[in-house]
Amino acid sequence: MTIFTYILVFTLTVYYFYRSTFEGFQNFATIKDAYRNMTILFTTANFPDVFLPAMSINYFNAFLFMFFMLIGLYFLTNLLLANVFNKYEQRLHEKRQKRIEKRMDYISEIYDRHDADNSQCLNNMEAKSFLADVFDFDYHNEVHRNTAKKILEITDVDDLGRDYKKEHVQSFFKLPNFIEIADIEHINSFQALAKLQKDRAETYGH
Repeated sequence: MTIFTYILVFTLTVYYFYRSTFEGFQNFATIKDAYRNMTILFTTANFPDVFLPAMSINYFNAFLFMFFMLIGLYFLTNLLLANVFNKYEQRLHEKRQKRIEKRMDYISEIYDRHDADNSQCLNNMEAKSFLADVFDFDYHNEVHRNTAKKILEITDVDDLGRDYKKEHVQSFFKLPNFIEIADIEHINSFQALAKLQKDRAETYGH
């Protein structure tokens, strides 16, 4: 809207300023023609066609079009670009938040499955079973065992080795880089998580 208003102000200026000249008859015969040519001028596509005839009338006329171009190209265009970039970042952030919320729903549901006494806290065996369900770990595999051990160490905030509170587990999975932190990018084992997502979609019809 700012750019259109800016062009409109200069459109009215050149229309009334040049309407009695050949330049006005050629490029700014009506307000509609003036607005169209000034919009094209904003993109620099017809710069010589508009600039040179005005300059032939009076050398100082050049400053009007130079001012229009400089403010338009180096301020308003950059302002538009910054606004588009900010909107893009905002949408990207919202998208990330939705992914995190969806992930938390899945993790919470799996956690509750293994929280037998609804205490919001898993013991060591329940925590291992929880991780096996999330990542489809096979504890006969040494890599899986080591990875599970690392995740348990991270989520065991109290360093007791036996209590894994739901809030701590959720905080870990809420991190955008939890895969890198736990060093599990080399483990292609998210089948349980994918299966749970599919089950939920079939259950709720989306």
